[in-house]
Amino acid sequence: MSYPWLPHEIYVHILSQLPPRTNCDSSVKVLAECSLVNSDLRNAASLSALWQPHYRIRYHHSVPSREATRREVCNEDYRLMYFARRRLDRRALRILEGVITDGRSRHDGARELVRDLSFDVWDTLNIEIHRPLPRGFRFGSEGGEDSQEELDDHERSQGITRMFWAKTLLGSIARSNAVQEWGRLLHPQPGAPEVTFEDALTGLSAFFAISPHEISNQLDALSERCRAYLTSRHRSLDSASPEFDLADTCAKICDFLRDEGFQAASSNRFHNLFNHFPHSVLSTNKKTLPMSLVYLFVAISRRLGIVVSPIDFPVRVIAHVASGNPTTPDILVDVYGSSSKAILSVSDDIPERLLAAGVLPSEALTYIMPSPASQLLLRTTRNIIGSFQIMNEAEISSLPHVEFQSASYAAICATLLLIPNNNILERVAFPNWPLSIDAGPVLLDGVVPLLPPRDGRILERRCKEIMDNQAVAETPSFRSRAAKRIKFFVGMFFQHIRFAYVGLIVGWQPTCMASENWIANMGVDHLQHGRHQPFFNVITVQGSPRYVAQENISPWNPTEDDIRDFFQGYGNLGMYFRDVDRPEHCGSRGRLLLSQELHEEYPEDDNAGKQWVMYGSFD
Repeated sequence: MSYPWLPHEIYVHILSQLPPRTNCDSSVKVLAECSLVNSDLRNAASLSALWQPHYRIRYHHSVPSREATRREVCNEDYRLMYFARRRLDRRALRILEGVITDGRSRHDGARELVRDLSFDVWDTLNIEIHRPLPRGFRFGSEGGEDSQEELDDHERSQGITRMFWAKTLLGSIARSNAVQEWGRLLHPQPGAPEVTFEDALTGLSAFFAISPHEISNQLDALSERCRAYLTSRHRSLDSASPEFDLADTCAKICDFLRDEGFQAASSNRFHNLFNHFPHSVLSTNKKTLPMSLVYLFVAISRRLGIVVSPIDFPVRVIAHVASGNPTTPDILVDVYGSSSKAILSVSDDIPERLLAAGVLPSEALTYIMPSPASQLLLRTTRNIIGSFQIMNEAEISSLPHVEFQSASYAAICATLLLIPNNNILERVAFPNWPLSIDAGPVLLDGVVPLLPPRDGRILERRCKEIMDNQAVAETPSFRSRAAKRIKFFVGMFFQHIRFAYVGLIVGWQPTCMASENWIANMGVDHLQHGRHQPFFNVITVQGSPRYVAQENISPWNPTEDDIRDFFQGYGNLGMYFRDVDRPEHCGSRGRLLLSQELHEEYPEDDNAGKQWVMYGSFD
């Protein structure tokens, strides 16, 4: 071999130094370009071992059956597998582009993505969510420029709108998967994997666009910390060991959970809405409910090789631990009350608690045996609904609207599958439903087949109405053609003259288009200009929708913090807007720039907003 060519091993060593990156293909592009230089470099750059770290850092999610097929077809060659996944990524990004730019075909795109691609494209959509934020929405150094980020001008111009729709599609993937899991829970298929208690409750977090893989990873890490905790205290996990003490180990797992901050909720936090959702329990709501503590106890114990199941015990959920020995009784664990007594006595504690709950001794056997996961899921959904009913108006109004929607949507879907009824059916797939993109991939394709025929037909009809209505382009609203002067514009911040709250305009009508009941209840006809004045669709900083008369609106000059508060408080902001327009030379005036879809609906509002920002006047 003559200079400048190097030995194969040297090429391999050099190429192995290329850093794997989650959000960027730059290292992979070097490998691909090296394979075009000559046969020596191609042989080195094509090695599966060089591609493996790049594949593993970029792809954490997949549809397991499809991943197994890919491995087989590619003969475990990570280079070929990487290329196969990138082809799927490009298809997903084409669908995302269509969802952003063409509302008429949005439902078709969402159904295609969820049905055909699902978790195989989770990681590429997740990258879109974590692109650099437009400068006006950043906190400090958050979302700063990164030379490694591969954003072209078109993608950059879509701003937070692109992030919003990417997250929305992720949510549809997660929710579709949760519905499928719950369907298998209710209608088990021969040969299919068991849907566990952990799986069933993890599905609730899917309604917040949380991946079950993410929660499983957190539980894996928690379990490994628990293993180390037990080992450091000389507790054996080997059931064959003479030192193994199952009851003591269970008590120590409860101790570990408390040491990690997972404890019984105080009375004023007991009914907190987010105590029911695993992703919140693992982060912000560690002081939580019996159900959630048992969820953690079961997840950890099973990973440690202990056979644990939940018991739908009256008042407080407890855990059943199988001894695995016919001569040794099983163990009952009160995780919630473990700080005072973790291991319950079947002869003393259980009868006493059942008697206090009004349960006859003859029924006791039901409450010392494992309960089906579906029963625990139903109890959880009822508790979620109970939390909503207990919350006062101030608590509800302070809750970010998107979080409120997600929690109620989770409870509605689970309840609809577990105990179908028309009252629940009326609360999903209604006109102007914020999560209408789920009408096809989640409700029509997932929920409808699991419902009784009559309920299924009702929901199918409502979903198709939503999809058909959104397949028709919105008639543009031209302010210049309105019978009444439209003084304000979409994207303008304002303060309500009577109630003083700050809001953001997302739409308008030339006259009040609300129902007669709403007009009467709100006293619209007692306003100075009554119902025959422009009315504006607005959102508050929490994302709560309002409908406001023009005479009650006063322009508001937003600070940088105001803009960021709206972005943080209202997760759906990207559905309406893409960026901020707040030039330094225009004082404190500012506005939000319309998404392409909203611009098509209000084609003259961009110029009206520009005039306000530049000159402080309205047309």
